[in-house]
Order: sequence, then structure tokens, then C-alpha cells
Amino acid sequence: MKKIFGYIVSFVFAVGAVSCEDDELPVVLSIASDDARVEVADDGSSASLTVGPDGGSVHFRVLTSSAWSVAETSGATWCHVEQANDKFVLLVDQFLSDKPERMAFFSVTNMQGLEASVTLKQTAEKPVTVQLVGDVHVLSCRGGETDLAVQSEAAQIEVEIVDATVDWLSADWNAETRTIHLSAARNFTRENLSARVVVTAGEGTNRAEAEWPIMQHNGALTFDYTVAAEGTVIALPLWGAIDCTIDWDEGSATESFRQDVASADDQITHWYEKPGTYRISVFGHIEGICTANAERVMNHLTALVQWGDVGLTSLNGALAGTAIESLPEADDYALVGVTDAASAFDGCAMLEEVPVGLFDAAVAITDFSALFRGCAALRGDSPYTLVGGEAVHLYERTAYSDRFAEPTAHAEAFAGCEGLNDFAAIPADWK
Repeated sequence: MKKIFGYIVSFVFAVGAVSCEDDELPVVLSIASDDARVEVADDGSSASLTVGPDGGSVHFRVLTSSAWSVAETSGATWCHVEQANDKFVLLVDQFLSDKPERMAFFSVTNMQGLEASVTLKQTAEKPVTVQLVGDVHVLSCRGGETDLAVQSEAAQIEVEIVDATVDWLSADWNAETRTIHLSAARNFTRENLSARVVVTAGEGTNRAEAEWPIMQHNGALTFDYTVAAEGTVIALPLWGAIDCTIDWDEGSATESFRQDVASADDQITHWYEKPGTYRISVFGHIEGICTANAERVMNHLTALVQWGDVGLTSLNGALAGTAIESLPEADDYALVGVTDAASAFDGCAMLEEVPVGLFDAAVAITDFSALFRGCAALRGDSPYTLVGGEAVHLYERTAYSDRFAEPTAHAEAFAGCEGLNDFAAIPADWK
């Protein structure tokens, strides 16, 4: 019995000794991490880390002898913390920005008021951008191929034509040259075709997208006519041998014509019941364009919208006396067969803009007489063609007989065009 009592006393004493020792243990708080990005102070009281633009998760362990909590203290909303048992995880969002970095701070505290800190820095990834050199592209009605340059810092580029009905155009990405290769079939329709090419640059969530419209001519010689009164008769400036179909922009059936026009009385006319602006499209073969001083042309023709692909060989008196204000670019085939441009724009007092490359392919013209006579509103440079990087104006073609036909008639070609940048350089016999 004495022996049993002795054991009980010894046990109570031992328990009491342990309790005393626990009361005297120091309260500790330290953090640790196995993540290679984390640098922890030797005493575990602080840690710092840098994460990349993709963000992600970073795991920590907490060593303490009492309850604890963790919180973000700097007001950052791009990172979050989750706590469970003796661990916590930092969850970091993706960072796309022109700024180089951003910071957040976390505090770990226990019931005894001890604190450990975590400093988080995230570096940014510059957002991907994508641009195409030029924003609208018009393709020839004859089809063909062309390359469009893409500017982007992204290595990954995807190109697609988003319109499911497009079967006349293909687009292929060349990663080596950083260009989109467009290939178009010939447009046999009577419509101007359109498509949208979409380029996507980058990967994952760091992506940029751009869209460009692509258009293709329908090959029609196209005019705008303005009709001010009901029951107005207009005339088209079609000249010489004509074999064509005309869309009068009334929603009705087209008309076909096959005839020779040698005077104003022969010109094709049309009666419009209602006032308005009408876009008239001419398909087929047209030998020439000439107003022939016909009031039914000059009083109503307000614009040449498109030269088209109609086999023109003469521009003699083409738009003379009309109220046109500008001229469209000419595709290589549009004026290639023209030999006579005398008085083409004679008396077009409102004409302000002419493409400098208008006659680039019209190398066979020999008669430029009165070409722009009386075009007092004309500004910019007179038409020229780049030859070996040098601008060769119409009045300089004589020196390039291997490239252009000899201009044998050119009197008053630029008479009254004082507003041209190069007017002083134009030879006297051209003005």
C-alpha cells in the first residue's frame, strides 16, 4: 500500500513539473516555404518573393504555438490569400501592363501579438499589340496576290477569314517574313466583293486581335450622277465601240448595249423618274470616254468612282466640263491601252485631287493636249511615275523613251494650273 502511494505522489509531482516547464516555453511565430522563389529571413520573421506576369500560387507554412491569421495589408486587389491549418497560399492574378511591376504586403499575426511579414513583387508582361501596315485594302477585279505586313511583338500569329461565305480569297501567314499572303480569284460577279481578315497575336490571355476589311473591285466603269428634278434624262460619256451592260442603280434589270457612239446624239441616255444620286455601273467593253460637250452629261455627272476593266483606249474629252472634284486611283490594267488623253479633264474647274500615279501604266499616251487646262483648283504634284526611285512627270517622259511613248502633242496640258506644287518646273510648251 505504501508503495502504491509513493507512485501516485511521484506521478503528480512529475505532472506538475511538466506544467511548469510549459508555462515557461517562449511563444514563437515564424514562416517557411519550399517554393524556390521565396527568400525567408533566418529567424522566419519575414519573407520576400517575386513572381512573373502569369501569376499563380505560392505556398507557406506557419510555425507558432497559438492561433494565428494572415491578411493583405496594402489594399492590393490583384492577389488573395487562403488559410488552412498551419498553411496559407498566396493567389496572384496575371499582370499585363506598361508599368514594370507592382507590390503587395501581407502580415501574419498570432494571439500573442507576434508578427511576420511577406513582401510580394510581381513583374509585368507588356500587353501584346498587333497592327497591319495599312488598314483598308482594295484588290483588283482581275484577282492576284499581295502581301500585307504585320507588326507585333508576339511570336504566335493566327490569321483567318471570318466570313464563311468567302470563297474568292485566301489568307496565309508567313512567320519568316511576318506577312499575310492574300490570294484572290478573278471577280466574275457584278458586285464589289468584301471580306474580313482577322489577325490574332499572342497566346493564352495575353492576346490582341485586329480586323481589316478587304474589298475587291467588280471591274465596272462607275459613275455617280446627281438628278435634281423629276423626269430627268441623263447621258453617259461612253464613246466609240460599245458592247456593255449597264446597271442604272434603280433596283431594276440591267440594260445591254452594242453600238458605235460617234457624236453627242449617239450617246446612251436614261430617264430617271425621281431625284437623287445614282451610282451607274458599266460592265463590258468601252472604247473611250468623252463628254462631247453634252449638257446631259456635264450637268449631272458628279464623280468618276472607278475606272474599271473595260478596255479603254481613248480619254479624249473624257470628263471635260464636268463638276468632278477628284479622280480615283487606276489599277494597272485600267488605262494601259490608252493612247489619247487630249482634253480629258479640260475645264474641270472643281477638280482638286489627282492621284500622282494615275498614268503609271498608261505608257502609250502620245497626246496630252489641254489635259488639265483650266483646272484652277488643282493642288499637289502633277502626275508622275517613279522610275528607279525618281519621279518622272508627264512633261519629263521625253527623256525616257525606253519606258514611255513620245508625247507628240501637249500644248496647254497644264494651262491655268498654278496651284500645282511643280507648276514652275513645267516647261512653257506644256502650259
